[in-house]
Amino acid sequence: MCKAKKILIVMHRLGVVLFTISLLPNLAVAQGNGNIHLDSNPVSTITSKKSPIKGLIKPNQHVYYQGDTLEIDIKFPRGGGLLSDDTLDVHVVIIGPDEMFYWALVDPVDFENTSGRKFFFVESINTDDLPAGQYQLGLIATKGLDVGVGDPADIQNWFNGLRGLLTVVGVRISDGPIPEDADMDGELDNDDDNDGFVDD
Repeated sequence: MCKAKKILIVMHRLGVVLFTISLLPNLAVAQGNGNIHLDSNPVSTITSKKSPIKGLIKPNQHVYYQGDTLEIDIKFPRGGGLLSDDTLDVHVVIIGPDEMFYWALVDPVDFENTSGRKFFFVESINTDDLPAGQYQLGLIATKGLDVGVGDPADIQNWFNGLRGLLTVVGVRISDGPIPEDADMDGELDNDDDNDGFVDD
């Protein structure tokens, strides 16, 4: 476990988040458009049918081998300004094996004067410090009462209900060759939509 990273073991609240994400693969993952469209939400009030913020996350590859570095870029094609006016906070979230739950608060300063067209680097992680297995990377928006108070592991804190899950991609860390990446180029061979999950 990487000492330089904030890795938390979340118990019952993590179970809620994992269950929620497991229900959304055809919405958040297959669409890959950074939006979740739901007609009702039992958790909190939905402010609008169209989410006021759209976030995308892009790892530098989707399969990582020994010595590879995971680099994470993000962008906000819509609503990036909401980060700087305390309307919401956005967190880069990593869910992995053994109930590992890691997150980092996105610095709103990086997006104050951007058009939302360009990806910005936000995080670099040495995969040698992480156990092999399937991971999910996501962006979760939480209510921005004060900077950093919204715990993304608590679904009650999500901004705009379940639409607080802005986007999800998959990455895999492997200690050896895998059939899904026969040429070992760091990308799945059958992943046309480039979301980090093998296509059906």
